[in-house]
Amino acid sequence: MKRIHIVSIILSMMLLGGCSSTKYQIDINELPGKWYVHTIQMVPVQNFIDTVEDSPYLIIGADNTLAYYAGCNQMGGAWKYEKGLFSVHKMYSTRMFCHNAIIENKMTEILSQTMYLKLNKNELILYDKNKHELMRLGTK
Repeated sequence: MKRIHIVSIILSMMLLGGCSSTKYQIDINELPGKWYVHTIQMVPVQNFIDTVEDSPYLIIGADNTLAYYAGCNQMGGAWKYEKGLFSVHKMYSTRMFCHNAIIENKMTEILSQTMYLKLNKNELILYDKNKHELMRLGTK
């Protein structure tokens, strides 16, 4: 009886471990659209911006293009999602002088570090290689 109990525990652990490996799998058909930044490294974006009109956003195109805006420069690149891993490459930016480029710089840094995505209804969460939350975005 003790042996059956141990086997059940081991099987349960294996099943739960298997679930965690698919935690970051997404349906890329739900990814394209305009996503508004809600938090940057778990800090509300309102702490960084002056007005709602300055709200930073990310546009993910179905054609694997990416554009983002944080109040001054136009920035973008290309994205790829393969085998559960997300990456941004071929990044570009206009080079206007900006009064406050903190969010622009942070968004560029975050997008270059993002490896995992999680998509819950109207929320997109970006994670780094260690699965630390980098940015949380929403459709509104």
